[in-house]
Amino acid sequence: MGDVWVIHPAGAWGGAEKTTLVVLESLKSIDLEPILVTNYPRFIEEVEELNVEVLLLPLQSWFESFSEVIKDILLLSRQLKRDGDVKLLVGIMPYGAFLATFLSKLFCDKNIKSVVSPRGSCRYYLKYFVDNSWLRRVYKFLFFVAFGLADFFFSPSKLSTLDYVNFFGVKEQKCFLIPNGIHLFPGSFSDLLSRRKDFFSTPRLIWVGRLSKEKNLNFLLRAFSFMKSKAFFYLVGDGPEYKWVEKRIKDLGLDKSAFLLGHYKDIAPLLSNSHVFVHSCLFEEFGYTIIEAMNLGLPVVACDCPYGPREILDYGRFGFLVSDTLDMAYVLDELLTYQDLWIEFSERSFKRSRCYDIEKVLELYQLMFRDIING
Repeated sequence: MGDVWVIHPAGAWGGAEKTTLVVLESLKSIDLEPILVTNYPRFIEEVEELNVEVLLLPLQSWFESFSEVIKDILLLSRQLKRDGDVKLLVGIMPYGAFLATFLSKLFCDKNIKSVVSPRGSCRYYLKYFVDNSWLRRVYKFLFFVAFGLADFFFSPSKLSTLDYVNFFGVKEQKCFLIPNGIHLFPGSFSDLLSRRKDFFSTPRLIWVGRLSKEKNLNFLLRAFSFMKSKAFFYLVGDGPEYKWVEKRIKDLGLDKSAFLLGHYKDIAPLLSNSHVFVHSCLFEEFGYTIIEAMNLGLPVVACDCPYGPREILDYGRFGFLVSDTLDMAYVLDELLTYQDLWIEFSERSFKRSRCYDIEKVLELYQLMFRDIING
């Protein structure tokens, strides 16, 4: 059986799920045997090359039902009793973190450690999506159990980590800061630039992500409607807000210039044939798609939300941070009007992306897990 359980209940594919693949790869590389515990069938296909065992169980993805929480704990407890070799429980996302921490305390006699990562901001989740004051207190308690009682905590964001220290009881000395990583584009910046310059007269803006409320897509669509430059806008992804976004595009009269492309497994060709990457979220712990776009030399214009874009773009040094829709429309018009400005920030993006080499990130995970396993 496995040395490490990586518990990641999921309902869609995104940056957190990509992080789990990196975590599994790093564990394998230091001769540990991880088992992925999930409810999400797509993981089976994604981890095939890693040769990782997947324990597919009927877990919920979030704290939807508290009776289901009890069922999930009992189900995992029975599984954990059968696997007597587990040294470490890794919990990804808030619900996965809660299960990992709770189980580590339940089996304290086995000295199982827990290491957790939220992959998002629970503070801002409470602010934007939990109106009921009683329910907010319940969630705050659950997040305290998930993160404050965990043995170790890791996050890609320094500012987000401080939130968990200040609001959810995480001990700062138990935190690891590990950014997300990408496979760096092997070609040169000039290769990417020459391809785009050929059709700069018909510019393309691109957004990639999950179509959900926290992505704040109305911000982007309104900004696009305020632009003076003629451009095409491509939105890549799927999710619960698909129909709403489709209707909003029509309501704003953008149906001949803004297009919903749905989910793409490989977004690199779409990014390579675009001119500017746009990003908006109510909150974002990191922003995988931002560094994926920068890796292909796309200048980034992002809503200045907590926290990821600020840290990746270094407070505006490597891209544009905007505060409102008119500001975003103005910056986009400037980039598409002045080609020298567009080229300058394309190059800045490309250079910044070199900081997120997946090989360096894997080394950081290896160091973290060695430190934890060895005490």
